[in-house]
Amino acid sequence: HYGLYLDYSTDFWVEENVFDMSWDSLTTPPFYNYRVGLFVKDSGTDQNMIYGNDFTGCRDAMILYDHNRNNNPLSPTGLKIECNEMTDNEYGFDAYMTLDSLNAAWGIHPSQGVAPVINPQQNGTSAGNYFEGQDNYDVRNDDSLGVFTYHWRQLGDSDTPGNTAIDFEDNVSPESFDINENTCPTNVFETRNSSLAQIESEFSEMQNYRDQYETLIDGGNTDALIQDLDQASSADENATFQMMMELSPYLSQEVMLALIQREDLLSTNHLTLILTANTSSAKSMAIRLALDAREAQLSDDQRSMIDQGRLLISEKEQLESRIAYHHRRYKGILDRERVKIMEDTSITDKGRALEEIMGDYENVGHRYFRIEFSIRSGHLEEARALLDSISSDFELLGTEPQEYQDYRYCFGLLIDEEEVPEGATDILMQIAERSASRASGLAQSILHTSADMHFVEPVVLPHLGDEEAIEEGVNIENPAVLKYSISPNPASEKLNLKSIVIHDSKNISLEVRDTSGKLLIEQKVLGYNGISSIEVPVLSSGIYLLIIRDLNSFESESHWINIQE
Repeated sequence: HYGLYLDYSTDFWVEENVFDMSWDSLTTPPFYNYRVGLFVKDSGTDQNMIYGNDFTGCRDAMILYDHNRNNNPLSPTGLKIECNEMTDNEYGFDAYMTLDSLNAAWGIHPSQGVAPVINPQQNGTSAGNYFEGQDNYDVRNDDSLGVFTYHWRQLGDSDTPGNTAIDFEDNVSPESFDINENTCPTNVFETRNSSLAQIESEFSEMQNYRDQYETLIDGGNTDALIQDLDQASSADENATFQMMMELSPYLSQEVMLALIQREDLLSTNHLTLILTANTSSAKSMAIRLALDAREAQLSDDQRSMIDQGRLLISEKEQLESRIAYHHRRYKGILDRERVKIMEDTSITDKGRALEEIMGDYENVGHRYFRIEFSIRSGHLEEARALLDSISSDFELLGTEPQEYQDYRYCFGLLIDEEEVPEGATDILMQIAERSASRASGLAQSILHTSADMHFVEPVVLPHLGDEEAIEEGVNIENPAVLKYSISPNPASEKLNLKSIVIHDSKNISLEVRDTSGKLLIEQKVLGYNGISSIEVPVLSSGIYLLIIRDLNSFESESHWINIQE
């Protein structure tokens, strides 16, 4: 499943779209693992741009295939990735190739900053991309030269981008650049008003579309419509069918599921026509499973009619897209203003400044941030009041109910309990092991502080870097001896090496050599939520050299290990 697929397309600018692949409509087997926000292949040497888009819930936010740049290091051109937000995906963006050959034109533009690098002593401006919560890597560039060229810095006398050191973190860390209208200006509108006016405008547009949507969806009252269906009988079939068709294509998934489960209410022909008129049904895993579970199965032709909806976008889905578009825009402005407030040393009462700029326009994520800020500022009662107000003030737009419950549970412990209560550790571990989120970060922090469990980076405030987090009192676990905390401990006298767990790993390789230097094992590792588990073939007893290489910085460390059966 792809949000946008560009194959042999060129001279394009993909700007300010929302690629949200987390909704149920894209989980149809066997394609669950192939949800890609944007796919680009062979766009050539033109100055193509992917700018200001929002990617969430994807397996891959972007896949960038093969020939997407020229091979002239002195005058580079090609595909650029700038000012995008990638949150809670399995992977960020992946630039790689299908052929195993050295070709300098295979890859993406060698300087991904807003301005190319001209002076060998200067860096290009950051590309302005924002990454948060990917399960695996944020960026991988496996181009034909085998190097990262995402954001490069020339050193010495070298003129060739592919051979220079890579200033990789400048584009991955959200703290390394200022998010503001100068770094990532919008290009959709010709004029720009004040930030508050922009927030008000975008929020108003979102609310207008949302009001339309709530009026149209299920005739404006989903609960009442489901209740009517529960009370209807088979004698009401024609009236029910007519009413459902009049409400189409604005039937919700809840109503369609109720229709599918009432096998005595509608014939399969009538049910097929209703689901066909609501094309979102073809994209819903829950509806497909409900159809599979019916005793009165639909025929192959009927299922095929419904499945045609995969190729269509209904008025309901277009309205949902407009709501998401304006939601992203107002959220982006709020994010930029929040960063400016936190970095402005002249603002002493940051809590009040945050409240004034966010006002009535914040969403759940911004409210979370204000709660976190209140806690680390020592205003626990204010934090509690803000947390308790979430359920009544907000719809959980963009926030999974499970994450919301996890968040409330963790904050309750963080505020009320000096020690982790009996039985809470297992629950906290389940939360900590979920895909990266504020809730998982809180759970890790509580376990680290109260239960002496070590995580590489238990961060309560995901928008702070390590240095700033330490200044604010957030626990950062730094293993005393190893940069990579390895389990089992390679320093132990005896080691039965069946598997190795490496913490603090984003993108590393592992080598195992014998005493003669012969390479026995070589494996690239992409860390999952900061932890990599490597299954190692059983080695016979003996002395081995374990080498871990950081593929981002090219640093390495070595350890002799003694394996005994």
